[in-house]
Amino acid sequence: MVRSWLRFILDPSNGQIGKFENDRRGIERLLQGLVDHQRLTASTPVATIANLLTVELYGILVAWGVDDQASPEQRLRDYCDVALGSMLAPYLVK
Repeated sequence: MVRSWLRFILDPSNGQIGKFENDRRGIERLLQGLVDHQRLTASTPVATIANLLTVELYGILVAWGVDDQASPEQRLRDYCDVALGSMLAPYLVK
C-alpha cells in the first residue's frame, strides 16, 4: 500500500504536476508570503526550506504507512517543536 501511495504522489498524471510538487509549491508560496509580509527576511532560502519541509512531511507519512502505531500528528508536532523553529530562527524579522 505504501508503494502505491508513493507512486501516486511522485508520478504526475495527465501532464499535470505530481502531488509532491504541488504540496512543495504550496509550502513555497506560504513561505514567500511570509517574506512578502516581512515576517521572514528577504534572504530566506524559500525554495530550500520548502523542499526540506515537504520531504519531512512525506517522511512522516511514509513512517506512518509502515508503522501504524506512529501518530503522524504527534510526529509533526514533535518536528515543529524541535526542528522548525531552529530552521526558521535565522530568518525571522525581529
